[in-house]
This record gives sequence, C-alpha cells and structure tokens, in this order.
Amino acid sequence: MFLRSVLLVAALAVAGAARAQSMPFQGYVEMPANLAPMVMGNQASEMLRQVNRKHAQGGASTLARAGGAPSGPHALAAAAAPDKRADLEARLTRVLAAWQQISTALQLPPDDVAGPVAACIAGSYMVVHDVDLPDADFVALVGQMRAVLQDNPRFTQASPAQRREMYEELAIIGTLLATGREAVRRGQAGPQAGEALRRNARTNLDRLLGQDADRAAIGEHGLAFR
Repeated sequence: MFLRSVLLVAALAVAGAARAQSMPFQGYVEMPANLAPMVMGNQASEMLRQVNRKHAQGGASTLARAGGAPSGPHALAAAAAPDKRADLEARLTRVLAAWQQISTALQLPPDDVAGPVAACIAGSYMVVHDVDLPDADFVALVGQMRAVLQDNPRFTQASPAQRREMYEELAIIGTLLATGREAVRRGQAGPQAGEALRRNARTNLDRLLGQDADRAAIGEHGLAFR
C-alpha cells in the first residue's frame, strides 16, 4: 500500500521531528494556492480527458534537479513564528529526505515533480475519504500527473527554481498528510488536530481539482471523475 510505503520510510524522520507535538507539523499540510495553476487549476476533468485521450509519451521534462540547498522547507517554515522557523525548517528538511527514500522504494524517477504532485493529491484524498491506496494505484496516478504537467504551459514555462520548490513543497506536504492521517488513526492526535488535517486536505483537493473534487476517485487507472 502507498501509505505503508510512506510510513515505513518516513516513520523515524517524522516521529523524531514531531516529538511532543499533537500531530506532525499541524498547519503545514495545506498546499500553497499559487501551485495549483501549475497542475490542473479549475479545469481538472477537462485536462484529464485531454491527457487520457493522448496517452502522452515523452513530451516536456517534468524533472526538477536540485541546484543547491533545499528551498521548499524554508518556504513552508516562513509561516511559523520567527523564533520557530529554523527548527521547523530543519524538521521539514528531514521529511523531504524521507520522501526521496519513498520515491526510490516506489521506483519513481528521481526529481520528477509528478511524484510529489501525486503524493499531495493521494495524501489529501486518503485523509478526506479515510481510505488507503494500493501502490499500483499511486504509481498510475504519478504517470497520469506527469502527462498533466507536460500539458500545462504554467508548469512547462516555469523556471527550474520554481519547479524545484514545487517539487520540495508538495513532497513534504504529501508525506505529512499520509503520516498525519496515521497519527490520527492511532490516537496520537486529538479530534481537533484530526479535523484541522481534514480541512487542510479538503482545501488541497479543492485547489487542485476545483469543482470536480467531490466527484474524484483514485483507482487502478489513476484519477477519474464520477
């Protein structure tokens, strides 16, 4: 299962970083609104129809190579109080490192933005609907999101730095959504923390899928709309 793959690799990174907190990084699992147009925006169902018809092969690269120190943890930590930012950035950097291992375990191409995009969608979906996803369904979603990104000028025209920050932020958020849901299920987070997680996850789906979010389903062929 996708969740099991995340938890096996991320457990130490997230648990150690989140010690003495009600839930791992509560409040940092909502994706930045400016990233949604680089994926599907409010035209999700139409965009999926287009890429599913074309069965995109090859096309524009969706890779985002690291060019130095990670920028995603710094960007996400900027929302914290000034005296908390350095510590939070270090913790989020560990979560990003855990994602690199998760993507390797799932045999995803290194530095492919499609992986974190799929992780953010899958993690949000699992929280909102309280379901697990098989690895095969997640891998199908990654391939589908790769075609979506290749077909989106907002992404293909983004700078390498913008792509890399998008990769890192969504990788962190997707990992924290999956581990946060498990913390709620195990009683390691209270009802209020669980409700906040669900609100953040719902916001992510609304931003990524727009009005189609309520009709979304993830299965063996990836994302579809009922």
